[in-house]
Amino acid sequence: MSDIEERALQEFLEALAESLESEPEERKKRLLNSYAELLYGIHGGSRCVVCRAHVRHVLPVHSLRDDGTIMDYACLCQRCLEGEKALARRVRVGLGEAAMEFERPADSPQA
Repeated sequence: MSDIEERALQEFLEALAESLESEPEERKKRLLNSYAELLYGIHGGSRCVVCRAHVRHVLPVHSLRDDGTIMDYACLCQRCLEGEKALARRVRVGLGEAAMEFERPADSPQA
C-alpha cells in the first residue's frame, strides 16, 4: 500500500469515527468526501462525462429534470455539476444512503 493510499484510508476511517458525533447531513458530506478521496488515492481520478475535465472525486450523479428526463452520469466536474443543479429539479450525488441531494425550490425559475 502506498503512502497516498494509507493516508486516504486513515482519513476515511477518521471520518467514520467522527461521523457518530456530527449532524446527519454533515456526516454524509464528510463520509462522501473521505470515500471519494480514498478512491482517488487507490484508482486516481477520471474525466467529466460532459466536458472531459479532470475529476478528482469520482461519484455518480443522478438528476431529475423538470420535463421528467432522468440523467445519470458516472461523474461530473464541479462546473458541470453546478450546471446540472441549475437545470434539474433534483440532483443526487453519491452512493446508497451516503448521498447528498440538492433540490431546486418549486418557486425558483429554471436557469
